Amino acid sequence: MQQGGLFLSNVLDPRPSDEAAAAPIPGAVNIPVEELSDRTHELPARDRELAIVASGELLDESISALTGLGRTTVPLHRSCVAPGPSHSKPRLWSPNAFLEEVVTELSPARVIDIACGTGRDAVFLASLGWSVTAIDHLEDALQRGRDLEARYAPSSIDWRRQDAAAIELCPDVDLVTMFFFLDKELLKRVIGQLKAGAHLVLETFTAEHREHFGKPRSTQLVLHPGEITHIAAHLDVVYYSEGWHGGRHTARFWGRKV
Repeated sequence: MQQGGLFLSNVLDPRPSDEAAAAPIPGAVNIPVEELSDRTHELPARDRELAIVASGELLDESISALTGLGRTTVPLHRSCVAPGPSHSKPRLWSPNAFLEEVVTELSPARVIDIACGTGRDAVFLASLGWSVTAIDHLEDALQRGRDLEARYAPSSIDWRRQDAAAIELCPDVDLVTMFFFLDKELLKRVIGQLKAGAHLVLETFTAEHREHFGKPRSTQLVLHPGEITHIAAHLDVVYYSEGWHGGRHTARFWGRKV
């Protein structure tokens, strides 16, 4: 799958960076085996099998490291690696699946990603040409986001360390994204600050998820059935659903300010 100069790969090249740079494997993502534990934000979801192009001791070491990180692996011969689209960069990681669907319907503009975490959604949007502001209260998460940007979508993402209570929207924001973070008072304030025509896209845990797994820790951190439609009553609903997505029961919401 190709998205804005990035395409999704499932092939890891665990050689040292200088060796991989001298003889790259088109279609494979180079993450040296000794860096895997520090670059987990570049790895795929745990339910996705990861092919490793290596042999001998390097293969054994890579399998051991990835197994320890909860990943499933399979050896792959170099001749079997598909090169991918020309002039595009492979990635193992994926942004939020709901976001991937939504942005196909929108033209790149200005977006704020609230609670951006390690930045996969922000970098994905930047790779598509969006002007991105990414906000999180954890500096180590932001640093990983900057690292991801440098490796996959060198641009000019505005990374901001900020608490939710201090977030105020700029008047020219066209899209606000919020994934697996819920502050209902912030959400109400953000909706009130959206300009006409701007969009809100979010996905977060529901009360049903909490009943099954005991997480998140508080009922204030989940949405109850239909609750988001009341919170976002001033938005036109473009899409809304609640259900199981990849082992998590979530609410997905896309609204537009009228």
